[in-house]
Amino acid sequence: KQELMYQRYKEMKKGDELKQRKRQAKCAKNLLERVTPFVDGKVSMEDFVASCQEEALNIAKGAYGELYTITMGWAILVSAEEFIGFKTSFLGLGGHVARTKQNASGFGANMKLIGAGLKAVGAGSKAMVEAENMQKRAEETGEQLDASAAAEMAEALDDTLPTFLEFAWAVNKKDIQSTLKSVCKKLFNDSSGANTKELRLKRAEAVRIFGREFLTIGKLTQKTKPSSGKMDADDIKARVEVAARTTMAKAQGQELSEEDHELMIRLAKQMSMDAKRQTPQGHSEGNNDDAPSS
Repeated sequence: KQELMYQRYKEMKKGDELKQRKRQAKCAKNLLERVTPFVDGKVSMEDFVASCQEEALNIAKGAYGELYTITMGWAILVSAEEFIGFKTSFLGLGGHVARTKQNASGFGANMKLIGAGLKAVGAGSKAMVEAENMQKRAEETGEQLDASAAAEMAEALDDTLPTFLEFAWAVNKKDIQSTLKSVCKKLFNDSSGANTKELRLKRAEAVRIFGREFLTIGKLTQKTKPSSGKMDADDIKARVEVAARTTMAKAQGQELSEEDHELMIRLAKQMSMDAKRQTPQGHSEGNNDDAPSS
């Protein structure tokens, strides 16, 4: 049985590696197509920069989009600087500097991943302990959980959502950085056919500009978003709720724009906040009604 499980694991691992290689090849092809018009001189520097900024803005406007643009921009920019540095600077010093920055960023990402994982485990354990204690008290007293206790338990679980999302983002960020590093390496090191050193350097410079603009737009967007980078439980729940409703709407043939989607999320969050504010008042009014009249 153990041997069978081991063989299945090997097959799954091979399958995952094949999917990752196909994903990297597709991304490299898309990135090549993206920069080729500029490399071939068909698009001016101004137009190319403007198109990069527009693409980055479209991504940054989405939910947590600034995190994606910063992560993508940094990974692409440093990979391009590393290749250009090794090929053009004295003794490849520029490449070594870029590689050091990349390694430092990778180490930091690993530390954040470990930290986020430990926080997620801790938060999950704490929430489970609180839920078990409430259930145990209810069993000992023979009373069922009232609405207040159930709400308290739900709130404790809700409080763990940002921590788990932070962990998921740490995993996602590491995957993005690793994938883009491999994509750029594949693109820059392809010396087959007419891919001369000069041509590959031009591509690397175009990719460097692309990454620089993504990183810049991401940082600017991060400054303008008041809650940027913060994982909010109400926001998570609202987005899950709206995603479910959007799926149902599309199944019925209804089309929703990005603006409609964001508006529905804001309304869902507002309704959730209104309900929370009304809950204590509802309990207070109930207590007054139950009080004996003098």
